[in-house]
Amino acid sequence: DGNGDILGLYTKSNIVKIVDNGGTLNIPAKVAGRTVVKIGGGTEDTPVVPSSERAWTSLSLPNTVTTINDYAFYKTTAQAQITIPATAIGIKAFYMSEITGVKVSEMNGTIGSYAFGKTTRIANVTLKGGESGLTISSVAFADTTATDVTVRGNVQINKKAFRNNASLKNINISGNVSIGESAFSGCSAVTNLKIGGTTNIESYAFDGLTSLKSL
Repeated sequence: DGNGDILGLYTKSNIVKIVDNGGTLNIPAKVAGRTVVKIGGGTEDTPVVPSSERAWTSLSLPNTVTTINDYAFYKTTAQAQITIPATAIGIKAFYMSEITGVKVSEMNGTIGSYAFGKTTRIANVTLKGGESGLTISSVAFADTTATDVTVRGNVQINKKAFRNNASLKNINISGNVSIGESAFSGCSAVTNLKIGGTTNIESYAFDGLTSLKSL
């Protein structure tokens, strides 16, 4: 950008130099003296690292990174647990990837449509909104293999955000959370639903939870 910051960091090279012995993919804060602000080239062909790279199992982002761009980890085959401090996660950022879990803490910003849609190995989703609020866009977590979803803090869950998660068993929601229309529709395997402090629940938010045993 005009400040010389990097707004689309990605590589098509081997990533061995940025994966440590513990399997952490370390995104640098600076490259050639320029601050890394956004990662991923923003297209299906320019993920942060090649989707075929499986050597990493966790992700470390510097505090300079504010945005994970569209398609940043699109179809990645790495079976990684992801913790995200960024303020924006783009459309299809982890779409059809093989990540196994995601945790977002005190996030003020937006998780884009299909950001985690159709993830094929994900189990645990933990999302906490910050003071200014987290928005989970429509279909952001649609059609995944998630089994446990926890949402806390100041959060807006938009329409169909978690629809058709056929493996989902447990939903735990607390704080200043607004739940949009059909947000969890079609999650037919849910057996446990806990809701505390929610400000608004729209029509059909939990439609199709036919296995529910506790509320």
